[in-house]
Formats: sequence, structure tokens, C-alpha cells
Amino acid sequence: MLKNLIILFILLLSVNCFAIPYNSQDNYKLKYPKYIPIHSSFDISLITSNPYSAAGRLIFYIIPADGISLNTINLNNISENLKLNFTSTIMTNLNVPAYKTIIDLSDTSISSGTYFQILMNFYSDDKLSANLRFYGIYMKADSVLGYLSNNAVTRYESLTNQLLEVPLKFYSPNKNAGKSLLIEKYSIFQIPLNNFSSNNLLVEFWVKLNKQGTEILTVKNKINSTELFKFFTSSFQTLSVTSNYSRQDYLYPVFMSNKSWYHISILFSYKKHETYFYCNGQLISKNRLKDLTSLDNLELEFGDMNQGRAFQIDLLRFIDLHNSIDVSFRNKNYRNFRADSSTVLAQLNFDHLDEVASQIA
Repeated sequence: MLKNLIILFILLLSVNCFAIPYNSQDNYKLKYPKYIPIHSSFDISLITSNPYSAAGRLIFYIIPADGISLNTINLNNISENLKLNFTSTIMTNLNVPAYKTIIDLSDTSISSGTYFQILMNFYSDDKLSANLRFYGIYMKADSVLGYLSNNAVTRYESLTNQLLEVPLKFYSPNKNAGKSLLIEKYSIFQIPLNNFSSNNLLVEFWVKLNKQGTEILTVKNKINSTELFKFFTSSFQTLSVTSNYSRQDYLYPVFMSNKSWYHISILFSYKKHETYFYCNGQLISKNRLKDLTSLDNLELEFGDMNQGRAFQIDLLRFIDLHNSIDVSFRNKNYRNFRADSSTVLAQLNFDHLDEVASQIA
């Protein structure tokens, strides 16, 4: 019964992630990685709905930049996940190559007003920047009802005003960069927190996922094995936090592309009895747990023995924080953590096999 409730709660989180308010002028929301390694795949999420009850289909175009190729397109909603077929074509009005797919809006699972996700996977060549453009037309038979665009745009305006644009930045990974820790499928990496003395403990690390639906981290009471918090991505690749033992005062799930690195910060404030979860500097969850009074019984567990999802973590730090949380965001790209009042209690770079034993004694 409890398992069914957890699954239902995760589905409700997926609905809530679609309920993020748009700009009052927009009928879509685009999410993409901030920085992407060259010669790698990456994901872009477009969340929208069918605002026209009479619309029969959405014709969707992707105008790629040079060196960017489309691998797959998936249509996701609460009911199902579908792989969409696409073709290469020429957009005659712009005289540019494009990818084209058609989404059947007569499907009852994406009826008028229902949110759905168009999830696209691309591959990049040797580029440092690129702009991708998207174009969508809501159709009833041969009649145009509207566009996937700014609500102020009319069908009589020029095509260029109806294009959605995504600016992408790429980087070349440092050849001298250190190693990372691979959390294998059906495996876990545990760290007890009882050796850290802090009333304001900051835990931060980098994570790179390979698949959606990944259980990244569980915060547990090691005495009774109670799972206080679970940190995971849904089937829509939204990162979120759930807890059966705390009051969740704030929740804002964020999109995570596979194959891209994201910085995670978790602050345990024992004086306030609160825990804060951040992704790339953005607060995604704030939880109040009245029993959160010390570190003695807490344990971090990366991975899940029951899931077939491998992922990587890097630069795991434990900090006695006496500055604002912004100091974590400023130091995220550096191995040397610099702050006047805060102290690094332990740091794992995962360059050596004996590093964990020497740092977490």
C-alpha cells in the first residue's frame, strides 16, 4: 500500500512539474542544459498543451544549427511515453533544412488543456555555441488555428516572429580533469554523517545521469532505516525531492538533461530544523523536519540496490557553513573551497581508491 502511495505521489509530482506557470504571453516552456560537453548527446524539453479544442494535430519543426543532429523525439504525458517518427525536410519559407514530426492531438490523453512534454535528444560536434529554433503549428484539417509561440503572435505575422529559439553553449572537457565515482547499476555508496560536527552542514556534489527515473540519493536514519528524503528524477527527467516524514514548504522540480553535469547543494540546518535542496544554484525543495536535531543517526545513500540506473558523482564536499549558501555556488567549479567563515570537513575528489577511508574516518 505504501509503495502504491509513493508511486502515486511521484505521478502527482510529474503533473505539478507541468503546472509551472508560464509567462503570461507564452504557451510553452523550454528547458535545456546550461553547458554541454562537445561531442556528446544532450536533451531539450519543451512543455506545452493543446489550447485548441478543435485542433487535430500539431506539426512541429526543429531547425538545427550546423554540427547539431537530432537523435530521437519522444512525447511524454501522464498516461504514456511515445517515440515519435520524424523526417528531414526543407522549410520553404526560410529555405533551411529542418526536422519535422506530427503529433496527433485527437489522442484523448493529450486533449485540450492537457500538458505534455516533447523530449528531444541531440548530438553535438565540435562547436562552442549554437542556436536551435523550433516552430509549431496547430491544425484543424488544412486550417491553421494557431502557433506554438508567444500568444501575442498572430498567424498573419512573419514566420521569423513565430520561431522559438534556444541559445546553446558547449565546452571542451579538461583532458587533465580528475576521475569521478561511477555508481553502478544495483549498487549503493553510503556515507554516515556522525563524524561531522556542524549545526549547519552543507553537502555538495556534481552529478551526471544516463537515464530518466534515477534514484540519486536517499537521506536515511541508519538506526531504524527510515528514509527521510529521496532525491530522484521522474520519467519526465525532472529532478525532485519527496519525504514522508517532513513538511515540504516549497517544491519546484527542474529539468535535467542526461549526459550533462549538474551541481547539487543540500543544506541541513539543525537550528531551524530545515533542509534545503538546490540544483545549479536554484532552490528546488525546502523541508521542515522537527526531528532533525543532529547528524548522529543520519546517513547518505547514493544509488539504489533495486534500480538498473548507473550515474556518476564528483567533487563531493561536506562543509560547516557559516556563510550564505551563495558561497557554495561561487565555489562549485573549484577544487579549493574558499570562504572566510566556513570550513571544509571532508572533500572527495575520487582520484584515489583510499580517499574515502582517509577522509571519512
